[in-house]
Amino acid sequence: MLLFFIMIKNLKNLPVPTKVIFGSGSFGKLNEIVSEFEPKNVLIVTGKTTMNRLGSYLKLDKNFIVFNEVEPNPSLKTVEKGLDLCKKKKCDVVIGIGGGSPLDVGKIIAVLTNNKGSLRDYFYKRVCFSKKGLPFIAVPTTAGTGSEVTSASVLTDKKKKDAISHEYMFPCVAIVDPELTMSMPRDLTAITGFDALAHGIEAYWSKKSNPKSDIYALKTIKLVYENFLKACDNPNNLRYREKMSLASLYAGVAIANAGTNVMHSVSYPLTTFYNIPHGLACALTTIEFMKFNSKSAKRKLLDIAKSTGARSIEDGIKNIENLFKKTGLVRPLRYYGVKKNDIEKIAKAGVTPRIKNNPAEVNEKDIEEILRKIW
Repeated sequence: MLLFFIMIKNLKNLPVPTKVIFGSGSFGKLNEIVSEFEPKNVLIVTGKTTMNRLGSYLKLDKNFIVFNEVEPNPSLKTVEKGLDLCKKKKCDVVIGIGGGSPLDVGKIIAVLTNNKGSLRDYFYKRVCFSKKGLPFIAVPTTAGTGSEVTSASVLTDKKKKDAISHEYMFPCVAIVDPELTMSMPRDLTAITGFDALAHGIEAYWSKKSNPKSDIYALKTIKLVYENFLKACDNPNNLRYREKMSLASLYAGVAIANAGTNVMHSVSYPLTTFYNIPHGLACALTTIEFMKFNSKSAKRKLLDIAKSTGARSIEDGIKNIENLFKKTGLVRPLRYYGVKKNDIEKIAKAGVTPRIKNNPAEVNEKDIEEILRKIW
């Protein structure tokens, strides 16, 4: 366990404003953390299954109200409903418990409570927040999204999926307890792991990357590559769960400082049009975009390859491709119901401002060509 304690020590100086409490059993500190804010009422934002599983462990000595209606790819309507409840009950602290969706909904509710204007103004018109929100505490129960240390909230309205991001949206505190991820089934462990890996790769080759983000991005890639399949195949092994939770956290720090780009941009229409889980949607295009970026970001791709134990870019790409194959989840697009005639539509929707952060210039035709390769 010496290595684990060393890693925990390194969490003290993360380049994000969120206070991170990491370690098995740390969920038990929730009541203590909440009490520090001296709230009158606390809103807990979560999904139905999470609340059913963890509700009995929530022994808060404050009045708390549960909003457990968060769905995957949360809609603006869901956020608006939770926001109304938060205001009606006069909550002064918000806690998000669950995967990326409850955390994203919780952080946007927290900031909107103290700011004027409608959610749609912030989502569509990019209105800027003028005030800090309510204190928000993030408690992830999956290992992949990194939402516990980012300032973004990814939401969906009809077929449009996009992120609202602002410095006021960083959680005040993140309680990362790997034990909470133990109940994730194999496929969910894999899908969230895909997301963490995509975060590490995209943050490392990002145009906005910097020395700090590079450190955490490479740590993410190495941790995922070495522990991903072990966590999938040994779900009750806490050590592997700890490593994947740490990878998710590092990945969140990396993208908080460097942003995401092309895989995430294309993942959005794959998710909104075909209900492909986000992490998997990122994985489906990862190999081809690694090849696409290999000339424009040669040094970065070589570093990524070395993080997998390879000595060349080609071997590094093969290592990650083999990792994907062993999960049995990364298959051609047609397997997930994507029609060949829809590829142009996906490519067009996949062109978002995020692609400007990609090391190689990428356009709609490039995306279309890659989608046809993996169809």
